Amino acid sequence: MDQLAFKFPDYTILILDQLRQADWFAHCLQVDTEDDIYNPALYLYHNHINGIAYHLIFDLNIYQYVLSAYKKTDKKQIHRDAIALMVFCKFTDILVDPTFAIYEKINYQNDFSDEILEDLILFRQLDNADMDQLAQFALGHTDLIALPGPPETDKGQLRHELTKYHRLKKWDTLYLIVLKITCLCHCDSAPTHQKVQKLLDWCHQYFLFSLAATSFAISLFAASSSLMKYKPAAPQQDRKKALMNMTWDLFYVDKFFEKWVAKDGAVESIYATNDGPLKEVLYRAISLQLQPDASQFADDLPDKLIKVIAAISERMVDEKGRNLRKGMDFKTYRDALISELEIVLHVR
Repeated sequence: MDQLAFKFPDYTILILDQLRQADWFAHCLQVDTEDDIYNPALYLYHNHINGIAYHLIFDLNIYQYVLSAYKKTDKKQIHRDAIALMVFCKFTDILVDPTFAIYEKINYQNDFSDEILEDLILFRQLDNADMDQLAQFALGHTDLIALPGPPETDKGQLRHELTKYHRLKKWDTLYLIVLKITCLCHCDSAPTHQKVQKLLDWCHQYFLFSLAATSFAISLFAASSSLMKYKPAAPQQDRKKALMNMTWDLFYVDKFFEKWVAKDGAVESIYATNDGPLKEVLYRAISLQLQPDASQFADDLPDKLIKVIAAISERMVDEKGRNLRKGMDFKTYRDALISELEIVLHVR
């Protein structure tokens, strides 16, 4: 193995310990031990020797914590942890990608405000700020962050790029699955484990299979997770918002998983979130991809359900009993199912 020597700042160990304590990372990197995810030399070595670039994806919460570190007068530990994450990315040359967090904030309801644009510019300034100064903030030695000048930005073009699509690819597809999961949760009296099987039966007969959604359903139904945010007694606006938030949760998992499966070897992705149940969904999805017979869940799930999960790959290619056929107008078909389930959940 080629040997390289890297020099890191004196505060590196303190930043790494802070990130270990926060425990925000989720990943599918090939490492010898789980703690290697915090080894900055690992990223630099593979970048220099193997040409691998690393990208960090994070959700809206982490994005907001980074911004709040500068905007809020009351500096909390979670703000300092978010800046520690930025410092880590600086001395490991990891590219920070806030795209999906920004899309979530816009939420594609034509509510793109000037504040969202200003926040993105502020984020870029923070990303370009002096690493040592950011580290001092992260470690609690100062409450101040000196910003470099704002990057040259064509605000009109940036606004256009962020709003030219009504929905991200696959968003509506995942939204439909969330609607079905929510209906099973609140409108079906079957035992919780059977609801996972009912979802998979529905995916086969009426729609599409999704490994991310399967993992989401297992975590929600079989593990009594807090992933369900929809409350039937809540006002309609709150019910709709809850469904949107759940879809974003599933979107992050699906997008991370998609990047992992389709990777070309030149880019590896890491996900950062402080949402424990969401991390659990991601790791279930990774586990199912690596071991699709679901035997790893033998201690948690009934044998019958394990067999149903293990049969997903066979059912994906089985056209018998499926309503969705090749050549159909997929959008029209999907939108009709969405309308039907939105009526059931009283959000239409």
